[in-house]
Amino acid sequence: MFCTIGGARVRLCAVIVKTKIVDGSEMSDVTLQHFERAAADIGAHGDNDTLPFDLDTRFVQQRPAELAGMAFVFYEELRRDDEKNSARKVAELGVFNERLLAPAGPAGFRVTTKIHAFWSVYFNGLGIAIADALEDERDPRVRSYRFKRDGGEELFDRSFSWRAFREATVAEALGIADGAIVVQTDISSFYEHVSHHHIQNALNDLFPDGRMGNQINALVGKFSAGRSFGLPVGGQASRVLAELFLNAVDQKMTVGEFRWFRYVDDYVLIADSNADAYRALSSGACQGTCRLSHAAKGCLSVACEAFVTTDSRSGLSVTAPMGVQSRVQPDQRAGLRSRAWTYTS
Repeated sequence: MFCTIGGARVRLCAVIVKTKIVDGSEMSDVTLQHFERAAADIGAHGDNDTLPFDLDTRFVQQRPAELAGMAFVFYEELRRDDEKNSARKVAELGVFNERLLAPAGPAGFRVTTKIHAFWSVYFNGLGIAIADALEDERDPRVRSYRFKRDGGEELFDRSFSWRAFREATVAEALGIADGAIVVQTDISSFYEHVSHHHIQNALNDLFPDGRMGNQINALVGKFSAGRSFGLPVGGQASRVLAELFLNAVDQKMTVGEFRWFRYVDDYVLIADSNADAYRALSSGACQGTCRLSHAAKGCLSVACEAFVTTDSRSGLSVTAPMGVQSRVQPDQRAGLRSRAWTYTS
């Protein structure tokens, strides 16, 4: 059986295993199982967590083996070609996608990306292969999207959750005898500013033949309307690429001997003094055009048994010990250093 992808006819899944055995060529870092797990994940959870299940999702749910087989054969054809020619083929393909507005909260919207069913399987399959290669190099302080190699349709370990992240930060702060300074912060407009070039360089370290970096760079460029920055919102591959992008930041924080934890783009830094906290904030966490934004979302507080986060009308979030209420000065705006004051209720 054959199918057409980008003008080329390729064999479907039924002949893949036999072809690989007879061919005897070097094994790829990307396997059929990666695409099978991508199709299974989309069939079980959808292709975009900001959009409802649609006909594309149902189609993947009903034809996971065929779509995974098509994706793997297409990847193998590109792998057997030379690096320059395979990059050209991907760059010339028409990859259907559209940018949509999805509800975010009771009165807001966010831009999300809807990708064609086949390309969702293909892009996510590459993302799963990247997660597989990256996982052993990640720092244990990272509590988001830890890859689960034996998870089937569950790609990530659910024990690494937002709650586990918060509990770990509290436990670390309590372990400092004389009290700690805790900084809660995040990366300003993270997904919108992720550099494709930094992603490609990181991929070339994981996959030295360059083909993975070329393909991902071409695909995210198409999903970003030709721009060289930004990740499509809502899919699993983007989550993996975001973790890959921040892996260099994580390593820098560890080498600098800072105490830190991360969940996606939210960092908690734990220090002995205000000076150490600001040093970690200014010198540790930046990557390309992305950097931690303490001024816009975060404050310093003394370590305690629990924390609460309060959103102010100015859009700032202030973290304070449980039982202590935090307020933001009325004239405070994003871009100014946090000047929260507290009083005990």
